[in-house]
Amino acid sequence: MANVGGRQGLVLPVKIVTELLEEDQEILHVKQPNGHVEPWVLLCNTKIQKHCMLGQGWYQFCKEQQLQAGDVLEFCHFSGQHFVMVVVKPANP
Repeated sequence: MANVGGRQGLVLPVKIVTELLEEDQEILHVKQPNGHVEPWVLLCNTKIQKHCMLGQGWYQFCKEQQLQAGDVLEFCHFSGQHFVMVVVKPANP
């Protein structure tokens, strides 16, 4: 679980790590809701296999999108392209 205040990274599901990321990948290109594609730092723990999280880009994204607990993010991978799109769905008011 991620801290939406941006103090902790966003842990990626194991399925994304094993199926969509390259072994030594350090950057993940993420398409923002505004259409811009940005490089986000990918932090992987070599001691815990398949444990990766989004770092610096995630922190900025939380701040810019004013994420709050209960907001939902949807990750989509488009074949032939090297980015994951993040769509923000606000929590129920």
